[in-house]
Amino acid sequence: MVYDFIGNDYFGNSNGNGELMADYVHGELIGASTGTLTLYDTGTTDARVLDGAEQLYITDAIIYPGATGTFYLYADALAAGKYIVTGDVDASYIGPIIVHFVTPYICPVGLVPKFSGVSNDTSVTIQGYIPT
Repeated sequence: MVYDFIGNDYFGNSNGNGELMADYVHGELIGASTGTLTLYDTGTTDARVLDGAEQLYITDAIIYPGATGTFYLYADALAAGKYIVTGDVDASYIGPIIVHFVTPYICPVGLVPKFSGVSNDTSVTIQGYIPT
C-alpha cells in the first residue's frame, strides 16, 4: 500500500498511524471449472460472507487453468466491464497465471468474484482486503 506523509492510504482508510484499516482475505475455487470463489479471513479456514455494504478489493490473482481454452475471472456476469482477468491458454503453456494489480480491482458492493474455465483441474486464488 502507498501512504502519503500523514499516514493516509489513497483509499481514505487510516488509523492515523499509517496502518491500513482493513480485513485481509483470500478467496479460492479449487477443482471446479465454474463457480463463485469462497472467501476466507486470512489466517483462518472460516468462510466469510460479505454483507450488503462491504466491498472486496483484489490485489492479486493466481489462476492455474488446468487445460487449454479460455478462462474468465469476473464480477457478477460475463459482460463488458465485468471482467477481472481473462485469457486463452494453449497447449504449450504450463503453469499458473499470476496477476498483481498495482491499483486494486474493486468488486461491486457485496459481490465475490466468479470463475469460468474449461477444466475441473482449475485452481483459482485471490488475495485482497475489505476496508473497515
